[in-house]
Amino acid sequence: MFGKRRNARGEAAPAEIEDPSRPQTRDPETGLGNRRQLSDLLRREIARCLRYGDASALAVFDVRVAGFRPTGERPEPPSPASFVASILVDEARASDAVYRLDLTHFVVFLIEAGDEGCEQFTHRVRTAISRAPFTRNTNGSGIYVRAWAGWAAWQPRLTTPAAYLTAAMEALERTRSGMDAQEKLFAGRAT
Repeated sequence: MFGKRRNARGEAAPAEIEDPSRPQTRDPETGLGNRRQLSDLLRREIARCLRYGDASALAVFDVRVAGFRPTGERPEPPSPASFVASILVDEARASDAVYRLDLTHFVVFLIEAGDEGCEQFTHRVRTAISRAPFTRNTNGSGIYVRAWAGWAAWQPRLTTPAAYLTAAMEALERTRSGMDAQEKLFAGRAT
């Protein structure tokens, strides 16, 4: 009764017909939702939070390739997008939603997430992303992904998707600038 929808000949209907005039809602490399889908979700969730006061959070990850050595046969680093996407999907709960904003930024919308839960989630994901190489250089050395993370819990002042995403991006920048300052401090001590 509630099985797959079938056409008149009993064949399964295609899940989605490609329409070139319709804007894409999925990232072609990872299959994750894109910025447009994230904006639609945030609009609905902000309305729900304003109405019912539910807690949600937005975690943003900035990922970059580290340890790549260009060669004549491989002048550009491989994209870590599929690797990062699979980790984010594995670490997120079934009720959470994962999106790719651009080449280096990924977003996870966390339902019913408190401050401690967001902190644990971002730490767990950053550790999973950076603990092992996602591929190898031609000489066999590892190519790793370096990840920075920031998050913002929803507050009543965040009434638009842009404001919510901006708050999370600002948290990401604070995290990144703090990590850069620590690296400079340690680099200064090493010399």
